[in-house]
Parts: sequence; structure tokens; C-alpha cells
Amino acid sequence: MSIKPILSVGIDVGTTSTHLTINRLFLSNISRAAEPERVVVSHCEKFYESPIKLTPLCSDGSIDADAIFSFLDEQYQLAHVKPADIVSGAIIVTGETAKIRNAEVVAERVSSLAGQFVVASAGPNFESVLAGRGSGAAEYSKTHHKVVCNVDIGGGTTNVAIFKGGFVKSTAAIALGGRLLCLTDELQVLQLTESASIAVESEGLSIRVGETISNQSAMRIAEYAARIIVDMLTSDDYAHPLLVTQSLRIDEHIDEFWFSGGVAGVMSADFRVQSDTEYGDLGIFLARALVDELNTRGIKFHVPGDAIRATVLGAGVHSLQLSGSTVQVSESILPLRDIPVLRLPTLSSVGANLPPRLDDFIQAVSTALDAIDLEWSATCVALSAPWVPRSTYSSLRTWAALIADTFRHLQAKHPLVIICLADIAGALGQMLRSELADVPVVCLDGINDEALGDFMDIGSPVLGGRAVPVVVKSLVFDAVTRPPVCVQVDDARREHDR
Repeated sequence: MSIKPILSVGIDVGTTSTHLTINRLFLSNISRAAEPERVVVSHCEKFYESPIKLTPLCSDGSIDADAIFSFLDEQYQLAHVKPADIVSGAIIVTGETAKIRNAEVVAERVSSLAGQFVVASAGPNFESVLAGRGSGAAEYSKTHHKVVCNVDIGGGTTNVAIFKGGFVKSTAAIALGGRLLCLTDELQVLQLTESASIAVESEGLSIRVGETISNQSAMRIAEYAARIIVDMLTSDDYAHPLLVTQSLRIDEHIDEFWFSGGVAGVMSADFRVQSDTEYGDLGIFLARALVDELNTRGIKFHVPGDAIRATVLGAGVHSLQLSGSTVQVSESILPLRDIPVLRLPTLSSVGANLPPRLDDFIQAVSTALDAIDLEWSATCVALSAPWVPRSTYSSLRTWAALIADTFRHLQAKHPLVIICLADIAGALGQMLRSELADVPVVCLDGINDEALGDFMDIGSPVLGGRAVPVVVKSLVFDAVTRPPVCVQVDDARREHDR
């Protein structure tokens, strides 16, 4: 078994706090003699973690990019790590911070420091999945055969993911968190978010910036937020104006609720605070209100250790995937970064049926490109092809010809990138190369895009073999303005993953 260690970073620029972790991931080839190479992340160990720093803001409310960059640069020096040493990971700009006008610029600048193969993302569904993986809820659901709902409560949002057998069943996010109000020690209101305004109105209160409020008023707002959060966790198709995604889909009984994030840390029974406004916001009030609300409804909950670092741990450890090894890759063009993933919803039910006519297929591809405002002639895309089944040589050859003819017809930009569901990437890739002799081809399988990736990075082969590292990414900053889409793995995909 060959083993190769790599460094992966997780950076979280959140509504309340900013911090990073660096982990050492160990890639192992676990295949037996005469078997195709199977490269997996066999285990990981913590390499370095920064202190947790309040996210610095400028006087105009924008993110202080210089302060964040200086903080992260200092942490790299303390860890004795250079950006070039980082192979994988994610920068997550989360919650209300993602809506700040210079958030994208900040992520871009931090990305230049973070390493060569790092994803910057603000997608709430993606954040929900990473937090659930980082907290351990996903792995627990797999090893204990349970349905686990992970609830990550930060400063600006609450991100939820339901896991069964380690796989995502559904995600959701709502704009409620500990920083609904920014408060002084004397409970003077320094900042009132839009979400807080809705809570204040719903509770029949009158609160303005600059006013000093009572403990009772602060608790009433926290109780409102706690009630809405728990309603969202326990109601299928729940509707509320503060939802930033589709509602949570609850198909079956949830065995356990796990809470992570900064507010969840305060929910722990052994957590002690010096004052109700220790963090300058409503977080401690919200933590108490959540505990009371859950206890009142008879809902047991678990807070994992180091709950506040769940998202950043998930970003550093779980954003990386490894392809299968029976793939077709033109290595000279790797690595590839920020490749849009193109899905053809009209072909989702094709399955083992015969391939469609060329005209129909070209129309389906053109429609999917129009939906995301892309022209294949100008932008290389990764065509997600779960509809190409594991089948006979003749059928696979027909699919290859269909894809190649469409690629030529649309004068698509090189290279041709195909992501398969079935274990057919090697064979399909060889056929595509024979159809398109002058076109570099990357044909992969073994990639699970359950985190609703809309873009992907593809690295160079690891361990001297054919498997390549892949980061599947959610929408970047369009995620806060585009219509939300909930992560839901279709039945065929779910059966395959099992």
C-alpha cells in the first residue's frame, strides 16, 4: 500500500469569526494485486489550527481584507507552511458575510495566499454539507446506521444537513444566527440585521440602533429565533421569509440532532460564560433559548467537541474527492480550475434506454447552457453524464459518437471534460479520443457531487497512478442572489452510492 501525505487547508470567514485549520491527509492505494488502482483518503491528522478571531470590518461595513490577509499570513508563518505546500481545501465565506459587497474580492485575495488548489465558496447548501462532515455527524450516521440532522449555527445563518448512511439526504439554511443583534455590555444595540427586524416586528417590540434594551427583550428575540429554527428542523416543507434555500425535506424519522457552530458551543452543558454579551451579540441568549426550546419539545441533542470549528474542519478535510483510476486523462492540460458543471435535466430519466437523436441531444445541451448563461464555444465545461449507462461496447460507442458530434457542432472549447456515474470513464474516454483525435479529453468517474457542485477543479494524478484529486464546488457568490436549490440525490444515484 503506497501512502502519500498532502496538506489541506480550511478557512472560514464568517459573520462573527474568522479562523483556519491545516490538516495532513494521507492518500493510500488500497487496491489488491491485479485490481484497478483505488486511491482513498485513508486518514487525516490535524497539522495546525489558528486562534478564532472576530471577523474585522471597516467603518463602512465592508470586510477588512487587509486585516484578514495579515491574520492568515501570520498563521501560515506560525505553521511554517507556504501557499505552495497546500494541495487542497476550501475558503468558505459564510452567512451574512457573503452578502457584503467586497466579499468576493476578499475571497479572491485570500485564495492567492491559501494555495494552488483551493475552492472559494459561499453556497449555503455546500456549507451545510461541510459543517455536517466536519462535526462528525455524517460519519456517525454511516457507522451507526442512523439518520442524523446536523444543525450548524453561526453568526448570520443556521445551516442544516440530514445524513443517512454517510450520504446527504437534504439541506437547508435560514438567516438566523447569533449576530442578529450586535450589543454592548450594557445591551445597547450597535447593529440590527434585516432578520432581527423581522423578529422584532413579530414579537411586537420596538428596537432601534443606539437604544438600550432589557434582558427580557433580548431573550424574546432569541426565543423567536430558536422557535423558528426548531420549527424548520421538525416540519417538512416549512415556509418562512428568512429561508435562504428551499425548505428541509424530511422523508423519515430523524434519529439524532447534532448542533455545531459558535452558538452550539455555548449550548454545551459544561460551557461557562463570563457575561451574557461576552461575544458582543445575541449568541449566548440564542444558545439558552435553543436549549429551552429543544427540552420543551422533548428533542434530545448532541454537541460534538470543538463545535465551532465544524465548518472549517469540513472545508479542510472533506472538500477533496478522488476519481476512479480507470479513467481517461490528457495529463498535459492538468490542473484545470473553475470548470462549470453542465447538467442535462431532460436526460435524467434516460437510464439504460437508447441514446436520443443527435438533434434532440444538441437541443438539450444548448438549453442547459442557456440556463447558466454559457456558450460552450467560449468556456470549457464539464458535462455531467449520469445518463450514460454501463452497457455494451456498441451502445457505448453510440454514446461516444453522440457526445463527439455535439462537441463539434457547438464548436466547443477544448478540452472535453466528461463526468460519468457508472464505472465506464476509461472505455468512454478512449472512444471519445478516437472520435476527437485533436481534442484533449478528461473522462472521470467515481465523483460524488452530492454537495451540489456547480464548478470543479481537477488536479494532476496522485501516487504516480491515474486517480486525480477533484474539488466539486457550489455556486460562489451568485448563491446569495440566485434562486436556491436544495441538495437532493435522485433515486438512481442513491442506489448507486449504496
